[in-house]
Amino acid sequence: MNNLKIVLIGGAPMVGKTTVGLKIAMELGFGYLCSEDLADGIIAVTNRNTHESLHILEQVDHREYFMSHSAARMVSDAQTRNKACWPAVERVIMNHMNYLGPIVIEGWDILPHQVRKLQVEGVAALWLTAGKDVFEQRVMQQEDYFVNTTGMEMFMQRFIERSVSYDELIRQHLDELELPRVDVKPDMSEQEIIERCMEAIGQGCKNGRG
Repeated sequence: MNNLKIVLIGGAPMVGKTTVGLKIAMELGFGYLCSEDLADGIIAVTNRNTHESLHILEQVDHREYFMSHSAARMVSDAQTRNKACWPAVERVIMNHMNYLGPIVIEGWDILPHQVRKLQVEGVAALWLTAGKDVFEQRVMQQEDYFVNTTGMEMFMQRFIERSVSYDELIRQHLDELELPRVDVKPDMSEQEIIERCMEAIGQGCKNGRG
């Protein structure tokens, strides 16, 4: 991993990207960035009129959005927003490649097709994928996120449906592009997940990606 400068970690909401990203950053001695924070910053200084795609997920009532849209529509909206955010993510990647130093970047807007187009050395990418049982487990563990909302159980169910649908789409793209993923299982420990991710990163480096 001597030439490794950038680690990208993608996956659906609640699959565990943040936990994995932070642990890997600490293990490698890299900086860390959640791309969702970058997206929030961009959205704060733009508006729907000038950057409609970036603001597509902004709703007056977040719960109402989940309750009134199908999983397919929510995944489509997420893809639109994430593709719009990619140029900013790519700029951060290139800045760290050139002069800011090694970093781990995680987020659901780390998209397989965009990563495949990167023509730079020193980048390793992987995606976390999981079955519905994992997303159900994670959502229950993060129940505080959903409290004080009308129809909390339905809201949680719709959130899970979106994550499962997004995960299925990511899997399809990864298989098409032959990009690495780590399948998270309900009984896997955090350390086991980290170890498998580190193995995937190391394998990517051996194959010339890092």
